[in-house]
Amino acid sequence: MTEHTAAGHALGYVFQFDRATYHLLTASADVVAVGVEDVDDVTRHYSDGSLDREQLKSTIREQFQLSDSSVALWKTLAIWCEDLTKDSGLLEKTEYCFVLTGVVSPGSFASRLNSPTKDMAKDLRRLAKGVREDLQKYAAQVLKVRKELLAQLLAKIAVC
Repeated sequence: MTEHTAAGHALGYVFQFDRATYHLLTASADVVAVGVEDVDDVTRHYSDGSLDREQLKSTIREQFQLSDSSVALWKTLAIWCEDLTKDSGLLEKTEYCFVLTGVVSPGSFASRLNSPTKDMAKDLRRLAKGVREDLQKYAAQVLKVRKELLAQLLAKIAVC
């Protein structure tokens, strides 16, 4: 018999409210709202119209690593890339952040996000072309974004 548990999903929802509460308690005067599941997992909305978008990646597994083959990495990049294909102006007013309860795999693409280089968009496109089958739908969304726009997005992503 298969054991079913909702522990992982429950942790994810609790983590979102934890982060939102943290942002509410530490907000500067220019934060006008903190959203949960509005624009992203957690979003800070500023009075000037800018946003800080967070994708939260929590796990009940002891050794979760955000790696080049993580569904979490590709799914998040696909979400952000899809939004950019609809409105490239988002880059002017948006910062992006992966918030993890696990760690970033050493030497992975994600490990380079806090120190972006000029070749990152090219490197990500190369990675996207070689992902395993279950990641291809996410990688396809990344490949739809022009290289220059992708480079701008990558420069605005942090791993927190």
